[in-house]
Amino acid sequence: MEEMTSNSFVDENGTDPWGQEEVDPQSTLIALYVITIAYSITFIFGVAGNGWVVFNLVRTRPWQESGATPAQRSRTYILVLALSDLLLLLTLPKTIIFINTGDWMFGSIMCHISLAMEIFTKLFSVLILTAMSLERYFIVCTRWRHSVGHGLLYIPLSIALFLCVIIPMAVQIHYTQLIYLQDDLTGMVHRVCANAMPDFMFTPFVTYTFIMGFAAPLAIMALCYIFLVRHVRAKFRKRTSKDVMACKMVREPRYMNEMRKSIWRIAIYHFICWGPFWLFTISTMLKGGEAPAWLTYARLVANILPYVNAAGNWILYAVLNYDVRKHIYSGNSKNRRAFFFLTSVTL
Repeated sequence: MEEMTSNSFVDENGTDPWGQEEVDPQSTLIALYVITIAYSITFIFGVAGNGWVVFNLVRTRPWQESGATPAQRSRTYILVLALSDLLLLLTLPKTIIFINTGDWMFGSIMCHISLAMEIFTKLFSVLILTAMSLERYFIVCTRWRHSVGHGLLYIPLSIALFLCVIIPMAVQIHYTQLIYLQDDLTGMVHRVCANAMPDFMFTPFVTYTFIMGFAAPLAIMALCYIFLVRHVRAKFRKRTSKDVMACKMVREPRYMNEMRKSIWRIAIYHFICWGPFWLFTISTMLKGGEAPAWLTYARLVANILPYVNAAGNWILYAVLNYDVRKHIYSGNSKNRRAFFFLTSVTL
């Protein structure tokens, strides 16, 4: 199953998508170079950024602060998110080697571990973002803020996260195989790490992961942020409703505008990174004729986008988060000079 694995040149049956139709070898070589460069840049940028966030948040130990404040829980969520994204990005080197050599040289055990880690981290990071939006909604917009503050929301969220992630990961491990393919022209045998899931399991598996990993989280996050904006706007109007003339003259405070911009930024980035990926994942369930070459290239680009998402999350949720920056810098004064330019840009 191509879109759920890192082997961008291998589909669910272990065949080579490049063989779907005759393509120009030079175009194939150019595409290979472009994909390799894109993966390499994503790996370096993402590992450096997420590693910086993890290192500094672990040093400041946000989980040891007194009291379960919203800021403390937010930093803990961001730490877990950065760890998940870091693990996903650490699978990229073996992908780069595979797409350049056409041979899986890491053994059967590493094949199972690698593909299991990929689906785990992809689903887990999205579910962590969903949990963050849910908690933010409950704290700001509902009367359950005290229950959330005492950690009562963590139990059902932890159970839901565990079930949503462990089921597809177990299925992925079960059907992962190291496949041996012989080249008819050269007679060479190529090892391919792929998901050899049968058709009767493939459709339910893709449907489940699509719902739990994209559709449901996207809907929940959208509703939480919509209600959050409406709640904050209603509170502002209520405070200014006593004086009708003042209400008409007073502009919305800056924090409301910044909040909407932040929400739009996160929503657009999330959809751009995950929308094409899941579009091609769902399209694999449709049986059709030979795919054109441009569709193959587009599928390869879509496969990179979840890694781009992991490589950029640390900017959206850590660097652009004033509380996290302040917490990191106050815990380690040396970071102020090292990242002064980065901080000044994102204020």
